[in-house]
Amino acid sequence: MEAEQVEPNVVTFNTLIACSARCKHADVAKALYVQMTERGCTPTDRTFGALLSAAAGAEGPNGAGADVTWAFDLVAEAEAAGHPLNNYMLSSLVTACARAAAPVLVSRAFHMFNARCRDGLRPNANVYSALLTLCAKGGSAPQALQVADQMRAAGQTMDSYSLSALLAACRAGTEEEASAALRIFVAFQTNAKATVVCNAALDLCARQGLTDLATAIYRRIQQPDVITFNTVIAAYAEKRDLASAAQVLVDMTTKGVEPNERTYGALLAAAARAGDLPAARETFARMRKNGIAPNVFAYTSLISACAKSAELPLAMELFAEMKARGVELSVVTYGALLDVCVRAQATDDAVTLYSDMRDAGVAPNDQCYNLLIRACSVGGRLDQMTDIMRRLLGSGGGCMQADTYEAVVCALCRAQQSERAMRVASWMRSNGHTPSATATAALVQACCVDGQVEWAFQQYNRMREAGYAPQRDACAAVIPALCAAGQVERAVAIYDEMVAADGTQTPAAAILVALVTHCCRGFELSLAKQYYRTLQEAYFPENEGAARGGGGWGLGATNRANGAEGTLAAGEGPTEGLEKRAATAAASGEAPEMVIPVLCDLPPRPEFVDPRALGKMYGCLMESLCRNNELGAALHVFDHLKNHQKPPIKVAVTTLAYLESMCRRSPALELRVYDVCAQMRIQQEEAKDASRELVRSAKLCHHILQNEHLDVGVEGRHDAHR
Repeated sequence: MEAEQVEPNVVTFNTLIACSARCKHADVAKALYVQMTERGCTPTDRTFGALLSAAAGAEGPNGAGADVTWAFDLVAEAEAAGHPLNNYMLSSLVTACARAAAPVLVSRAFHMFNARCRDGLRPNANVYSALLTLCAKGGSAPQALQVADQMRAAGQTMDSYSLSALLAACRAGTEEEASAALRIFVAFQTNAKATVVCNAALDLCARQGLTDLATAIYRRIQQPDVITFNTVIAAYAEKRDLASAAQVLVDMTTKGVEPNERTYGALLAAAARAGDLPAARETFARMRKNGIAPNVFAYTSLISACAKSAELPLAMELFAEMKARGVELSVVTYGALLDVCVRAQATDDAVTLYSDMRDAGVAPNDQCYNLLIRACSVGGRLDQMTDIMRRLLGSGGGCMQADTYEAVVCALCRAQQSERAMRVASWMRSNGHTPSATATAALVQACCVDGQVEWAFQQYNRMREAGYAPQRDACAAVIPALCAAGQVERAVAIYDEMVAADGTQTPAAAILVALVTHCCRGFELSLAKQYYRTLQEAYFPENEGAARGGGGWGLGATNRANGAEGTLAAGEGPTEGLEKRAATAAASGEAPEMVIPVLCDLPPRPEFVDPRALGKMYGCLMESLCRNNELGAALHVFDHLKNHQKPPIKVAVTTLAYLESMCRRSPALELRVYDVCAQMRIQQEEAKDASRELVRSAKLCHHILQNEHLDVGVEGRHDAHR
């Protein structure tokens, strides 16, 4: 045109700028606009519309999808030139905001849209479609539904693109917003038949967990594409329905659609969520066989499947393979690896992964920090655990999960640091998490071990207030501790709660021993008898021969010495026999006597208590029975004491002397004096033997040390002679 000396006018520049916009050459459009103003051509609304279209297709600063700053500058220039926004300009501006993918621009664009509507602008379908796309990019479901209502009120019909944008905008919305979008999808039956719209509806159903509706839509699609199948597989993956996801893969191959990287990624995610490691490995192998190189998502999904089975060697092998192939490890990958370490209780590997993560420049997220804390708590590395907690909570926005709090509390309890454990439990409650029954029971036990009985009782009350049933381990710790602290009433109340919660569960032996001992000291002999009977019936089975008077000072011999007839009848259990004998004694007017089956060799039990605690229990019970003039029952307890052989139980000599004196005062039981004296001699001999063994061990150690000293001296003299 310049060679032919033809002067370009505004139409010429408008046409050239529009061509530049369609070819996405924003820099050419800017240059033409500069030439246009230099030549004195006045821009029109078409000029600004074409320039805004070029701005929407441009690459903005910092990798943004559009040059939004230039777009808003153009709007300001157009309004200053007397050209308010028309539909073409407004749709281009909104498209630029949508391509920039900045949620902050949603409100700004809607503000300009509403202002033009108030000025009398009647938006067309392109404007509404651009607004719906902007809502989809910004995740604004309420505004998208509002635009759909305005579009319907204006008589505008949604096309496939607009309907897809509406469904995409409601993916992150509430259940009510998703339902409203799906109702619109159903209403537009004509456009809803398009595959692209059905894919958007499937994605919305998958995000909202509406698997049944997604299945119904999937079956209605006439020409599904690879996106359709991938979306349905992802929906089943969210539901952990691996079988249905595999069936969709079969349908996919049957209809001639080739699986891609996303297909296998969705299948691996389904297998990982279902915890099916063999299926995940099979899918991974099929992916490679079909010539698709696994990406970071595929590796991460397979590692997550390893976490469900605690397959640490395979997970570390995949980790090494990723590094060898140059696959970039994400923070999610490290999180999956740390999860495997936690489940496999591999604290050293978790710490190594943490160091590798920092060396690779990958910043740990909250999930990684939480998993690291759990790994250190399992391994007993309290210092590292505390350091990572400081890093997490000191970052400002860090958040500890409930499982992490639980792990820290239990680790501190295992280390007998009850005060720190209670402080962490307090933080846990202040952050809205309630400690589990296991963590609370650990707190109770740790406080008891540290001698903090009142703290232990408070934690037990917290456990009950939270609605947890009395835990066996917690009761086994707090009841003896309360008894030792002289708080027998509290101990008895906790025992009653434990029995009421589960009457079929056998109370721990330590509980019953402590209750018997301290009930005797508190002059609650009837309760002591009750707990003692429970202890004998639960932990010391009756020896049939001794119970029927088969020899020695058994139950029959003792009763005959008291002038009473009979033993436990054949076929009667300990409880039935005791009830019958108590009823017989009551009918004859005799004083009720505590009748307890006699035991011979009592086998040791793994949950049993310290022999010294048993000795105190036997001693207190015998003394209380003697004070209550129940000498026969005291001798029954004495017989139980004698029958303990594994391990032997000892009581105080003063207790045996008291029992001996009581036997001497009773003519009918005078012969039992010999038994009591024999037991005293046995205990004295055992004490002497233990003392001799201690002296012998000390002398042996002395001789060994002396010989070593002499050997060194001889060796030194031999070296000097040479």
